[in-house]
Amino acid sequence: MLQSSIGFIATDPQLLRQINRATVLEVIRRRGPISRTDLARITHLTPATCFAIVEELVKMNLLVEEGIGSSRGGRRPTLFKFNPRAFFVVGVDIGGLGKMITILSDLDGNILVRKAAELGTEESPDRVIGRIIASSRQVVQEAQVDDGAVRGVGIAVPGLVEVATRSILYSANLGWQNAPIAAPIEEALHLPVCVENNANAMALGESWCGAGRDYQNILCVNVGVGIGAGIIIEGKLYRGRAAWAGEIGHTTVDEDGPLCRCGNYGCLEALAAGPAIARKAVLGIRRGAVTTISALVGDNPEAVTAEVVSQAAAEGDPFAIQLLEEAGRYIGVGVANSINLLNPDIAIIGGGVAQAGEVLFAAIRHAVAARALKQAAQTPIVPAALGTDASAVGAATLVLEKGLAF
Repeated sequence: MLQSSIGFIATDPQLLRQINRATVLEVIRRRGPISRTDLARITHLTPATCFAIVEELVKMNLLVEEGIGSSRGGRRPTLFKFNPRAFFVVGVDIGGLGKMITILSDLDGNILVRKAAELGTEESPDRVIGRIIASSRQVVQEAQVDDGAVRGVGIAVPGLVEVATRSILYSANLGWQNAPIAAPIEEALHLPVCVENNANAMALGESWCGAGRDYQNILCVNVGVGIGAGIIIEGKLYRGRAAWAGEIGHTTVDEDGPLCRCGNYGCLEALAAGPAIARKAVLGIRRGAVTTISALVGDNPEAVTAEVVSQAAAEGDPFAIQLLEEAGRYIGVGVANSINLLNPDIAIIGGGVAQAGEVLFAAIRHAVAARALKQAAQTPIVPAALGTDASAVGAATLVLEKGLAF
């Protein structure tokens, strides 16, 4: 995730130093324990530069010695490894399903404390800001770590985010427009705050410590109340010109499909996101479908969700299975198009709907195999390793991606 200086020319000495330090840290995190000689060979930095950076990172407690390596002739080298407990970061996922997850994690994405809370459907930005401040303090207190060991807060939100101003430009799920949420949180917590779209955050988390850890080119699709994608190209999050790249949910997969909230017809989101699955379930029940979904919600159609449909499918309900297979086929069309376009090493599917499991993933893989180019169809399609915490962990890694922890 942190970017290598290989092939990159920086003229500003301070910027170059930051890039080199990030490069060394990332190589050690992924490949350690490792010697300074091997670091210089891999990073193409001079031995003197590697020595100085390693010494600096050791003083910061980000690296620790890990024994002595074998010698190729001469003195045996000291090995160094990454110390994930050097600092801690807070991650907050403001989900679109009326839930907020707050975690405190170490630098390897290991969660020390996790708190989940319900959010009202129309809570104002100011109220949610207050809840983020309170939950951030709570996880730090419960983890019993020193305040000075916490280096930042990352916040993942559904919708369009202006990264530079850390404002939510528009979130249909939250009903917010032009909400600058970072500054009051920074002022209250005295910590740097990053804000990012939840699909991008998920991609960062899976790249840093999840299913994408060993890959440089990643397509990460978040399927929940909405559908969005985070794109990692050559180890770097691709945001696009205006930072709204990855809106796979608003690509057309059926030109005769239903009206989407964006104004288009047949968007992937309108056909396969959680609310779309729930709507189809309710419509089927009203038309006389034989299903256990009704019993699971006490014959209350307003209580039908994609999660309930998944539960019924897991119990073998044919109608629920049919709904998830149909959603999976549409998702597969969108993923196949994206694979043909981006040629990623791996496609990761996460979010609440993805918890439906193999019945959904089998349909996705079948559609990709049928529609992607022959070579592209071999791309692995896997669940998010971080599960429902993927965006929260990804939010925490925002702090690391920005280099604020170091």
